[in-house]
Amino acid sequence: MTSDRQSRRRFMKQMSAIGATMGSFPWVARDTVAVGAASKSLHVATNVYPWFTFFRRDGRDFHKDMKQSMDEIASTGVHGFEPIADTTKSLETLKPHLDRTKLELRSYYVNSTLHDASRVSKSIDQIVAVAKRASVLFGTSIVVTNPVPIRWGGDENKSDDQLRIQAKALNELGSRLKAFGLTL
Repeated sequence: MTSDRQSRRRFMKQMSAIGATMGSFPWVARDTVAVGAASKSLHVATNVYPWFTFFRRDGRDFHKDMKQSMDEIASTGVHGFEPIADTTKSLETLKPHLDRTKLELRSYYVNSTLHDASRVSKSIDQIVAVAKRASVLFGTSIVVTNPVPIRWGGDENKSDDQLRIQAKALNELGSRLKAFGLTL
């Protein structure tokens, strides 16, 4: 184990401890503190993307050994995990690892194509299907999306018309998710 991983782990444990005390400070917004039956505690979660970066830097593949990858994340002391979930199958694959590590999946990240009128409906339908399944499997209540650019790594900007289509699509997606008790 490298000292970088040990220091990341130590950092996450220290942040968890600091977070646990945040509920006693009056300037902390109440909605940032999860109120439990016996005490207040801060839910600390991590998105998968930085882990892709950490693993790639170490010459490893995050998906090659999901058991080891998820065990490493859980060992940091975080309470939750936010994956990239484009399909219900990706959730099914993740479920045994989350069950084993006791990591919660309160939210998930998904790319969305919302600026192209011919692809909006399919993109929204897919996101809603995955959201429904995540809600059933994990009690997930939040969907995080970042509408895709015209071209990854490109410098093209979306036109005003494309941005209007995207704005309308985001409103539709938010409404559809809200109908199932989910937040965009």
